[in-house]
Amino acid sequence: MKFKVGDRVKIKKCIWNQNGHYEECKNCKRIGKEFVIEAVTKDERILYELEGCGKLFNDNELERVQFTKSDLKNGDVITYRSGNKEIGKISQAIGLSFYNDDLTHKYNSNNDVVKVERPTNYKTVFKRKEEILDEAEKRYLRGVIAPFRDRILSICKCKYFMGFDNNTALINFTMKNDSFNLPPFKEDTMYKNMESGKDYTLEELGI
Repeated sequence: MKFKVGDRVKIKKCIWNQNGHYEECKNCKRIGKEFVIEAVTKDERILYELEGCGKLFNDNELERVQFTKSDLKNGDVITYRSGNKEIGKISQAIGLSFYNDDLTHKYNSNNDVVKVERPTNYKTVFKRKEEILDEAEKRYLRGVIAPFRDRILSICKCKYFMGFDNNTALINFTMKNDSFNLPPFKEDTMYKNMESGKDYTLEELGI
């Protein structure tokens, strides 16, 4: 699923089902306009319902609208990569001249904005998607699965109990009709951003 409820999207094209045939409406007045995804339905395919729009759209008809520093509003709650939070007028909370358009800091990555919440029920309007694996971990896992990557269903970091040591984990690969593990390791030394016990796809891990 490419989008989720709450995402801001722009309609890039509009396709209608005309008596069983899908045709593109090039004169649709919705094209280029921004909407918020209100609901997601799953039938034969995934479709998205947009707020204030009386039509369902598929992945190919929509594109994500990226949150930029021009979208910030007075009163927003701003969370930095360091974990610090600020709230108030933009000019007081954040020096915009020190930030790139995508809210990364020009000189100090600890000051990157990772989340923006709006006081209306403190709804999250922006959250940075962080990489789960670093480049070294990606290269290693790509090499491990290269001969049979088309058979991999999921990858999981699992707890591995060795005597009284509860800080040991291993990487498990679930395949079609099979599975295998990599050697155990200290959990706080590798694959730190993988949640323990969660199944990841190759796409989620970027490999």
